Amino acid sequence: MYPERTDAEWEKLLDTKQYDKSIAAAAKHPYANLPRDNWYKLRVRAKRDLFFLGFGVLGYDRLSVNLHGHLCAWMRATRNERFRLILLPRNHFKSTLITISDTIRTVLPYTDEDRAHDPLADSDPIEWPNNLGPEGRVLIGHETHAGASRYLFSIVQQFLTNPMLMALFPDAIPNPRIHRINKTELMLPRESVWSEPTIDTLGVGARAQGRHYNKLKLDDLIGEDARDSETVMQTAKTWFDNIQAFLSTFRKDVIDMNGTRWGNDDLYAHAQERYGKQLRVYRRPVEEFNPATGRKEPIFAEEVTTESLNILRKNRKVYSAQYENDPDSGVTKLDYGNARWFGWQDNRRIVMWGGSGVQTRRIVSIRDLYIAILIDPAVSGNSGFLVTGTNEYNQTSILVAQQKDWTPPQLANHVFNTVAFFQPHIVAIEEVLFSELFAHWFKAEMKLRNAYFNIFPVSTKQKSKEFRVDKLMAPLDAGQLYFNEQYYSKEQDPEGNLSDMMYQLKKYGTIKEIHLLDALAYGPEVWRPGTPRSQIEKWQGDQQELLTARDIDTGYSAIG
Repeated sequence: MYPERTDAEWEKLLDTKQYDKSIAAAAKHPYANLPRDNWYKLRVRAKRDLFFLGFGVLGYDRLSVNLHGHLCAWMRATRNERFRLILLPRNHFKSTLITISDTIRTVLPYTDEDRAHDPLADSDPIEWPNNLGPEGRVLIGHETHAGASRYLFSIVQQFLTNPMLMALFPDAIPNPRIHRINKTELMLPRESVWSEPTIDTLGVGARAQGRHYNKLKLDDLIGEDARDSETVMQTAKTWFDNIQAFLSTFRKDVIDMNGTRWGNDDLYAHAQERYGKQLRVYRRPVEEFNPATGRKEPIFAEEVTTESLNILRKNRKVYSAQYENDPDSGVTKLDYGNARWFGWQDNRRIVMWGGSGVQTRRIVSIRDLYIAILIDPAVSGNSGFLVTGTNEYNQTSILVAQQKDWTPPQLANHVFNTVAFFQPHIVAIEEVLFSELFAHWFKAEMKLRNAYFNIFPVSTKQKSKEFRVDKLMAPLDAGQLYFNEQYYSKEQDPEGNLSDMMYQLKKYGTIKEIHLLDALAYGPEVWRPGTPRSQIEKWQGDQQELLTARDIDTGYSAIG
């Protein structure tokens, strides 16, 4: 998308005659002649609204409201965070928005006059370092210096040739005759005297002794070379570990990273491990569940089609890393891509999407399901607790999925509370631990509460946990397992962290903590098809009709 620029292209861009023509064109632009109040309001909006700047001013009209508008809203919500990581699939314009548009937004002026026309100036001040404008210093880092230079070319091109930007911000237009503008750096008009330009560039591994910046824009720090070479990847990680040495005001300067995953032990996994909760992460796979349609759809449907993804999907390892930003799923043992979805209509009904022989979307009462509680208890540590409901088509929905460190009394109390709500047909719990730890608790509580239910001890049959979980492949591949769509909802999960259930499903084969999957593995042993209430009522009606037709004395059918 951003090819390497030749010397001739740079010379043409910096040609002073062309620069003079651009200045003349900007002076004639309608924005240059707006009433001053309106003019300042547009400047303030461009400074505050990243999507408006990128789409409306810079002319990147292929940006999507659904995807990039959502990302801009996240950028706005996390504007006071120092460390952020944005992970998007390839070809989703992350560099256009984050590296180019947001870097321009950072260095745009915000004068006293702008502030006077900003209705949010007092209640929501422009955050550091965006409030520095051209006085700030930004470093664009990339896997290679040439890659960083490509982004700089696009930024310089905006400042020197975009009449709308130049009309709104004439005080930010650099002059090739005066200011340092070349393949590696851009200096905007400013009062401060710094050794660093306004925007500088750097490749991974390079050193810039004595240079310091207020914002680091780190874009695609790794690529195929790092993926294919442990040495190259480790070099990138080591360089990254010292990246804060480039900051100027150590306690408040910021770092924005954006990229695409390359492997389960790549630089981005390393960054998340190093920074922990201090690193705010925005991660989107190429497809997400759409509750309106009941299926997974491309997040950038304007540019990426399901048909094109079907081709890419054939190389699962590459697809999982580069397009789902989830490298582990490429080696996981369960294909979560076959999972189906449901949502809660209310506390007694669910909406199921898809399924053989039935309509795409249907509302099901949990009274019509075969309800099973599945428990994988633990002596110490987390226990897995599930409530499942199976319909007449042998399709099972995971209604409740909880993983917690319960004591035996706490777990027993939780079971009774859950039984009271769901009225299950069966409570399945691992046999050995049930006999040793839980049996007396349940017996005592049943007498005390006068509440009895069917407990079915299930056996591991001396098989390993992994062997038993592997049995879930068949119902999962057959599309018989339904998961709560909220596990994938961005509203429920704005940072992209999956619930414990979906996390274990996606990561199975690469993680050790699989208590929920272990509990789910007992399901095939106890699940039975549910019976709709309408069918039960029909049977009751047929029975009553037969009884009515019997002779009261003989018990046989009456002779007509």
